[in-house]
Amino acid sequence: MDAILSTRRVFVFGYSASAFLAGLLEHGLTPYCADEQSLALTGGPSHAARRLFTASRGDVLTAIAFPRYVDDTIALARLARKYGVRVLALTDHAGLPLAQVADFALTMRAERRQLAANCDTAVLAVI
Repeated sequence: MDAILSTRRVFVFGYSASAFLAGLLEHGLTPYCADEQSLALTGGPSHAARRLFTASRGDVLTAIAFPRYVDDTIALARLARKYGVRVLALTDHAGLPLAQVADFALTMRAERRQLAANCDTAVLAVI
């Protein structure tokens, strides 16, 4: 939380079902961050990559990925790291590629056995 609250700008994103979780995280951060931006829904991964070109060293990118994992989430997190952006991953296992790219990783069990690939309740509790 210190990394998020002490930075100039926070980007939040995820794709597929994680995009909705990213929107809720962005909404929750609004009162606490001077400049937070959701890259989750508008324009998809190519738009998110364009927005990341404005990122500066020390900004924070919060990337959310749960089953089903989207390769674009990992690729954009790698791109952000390349440009000095700190990456916070919200995912379900520390051994996954997104967690390996991240400076910080929050992992939570989100599996579900029926109807959906994951249970959003655990993720929502962390958000």
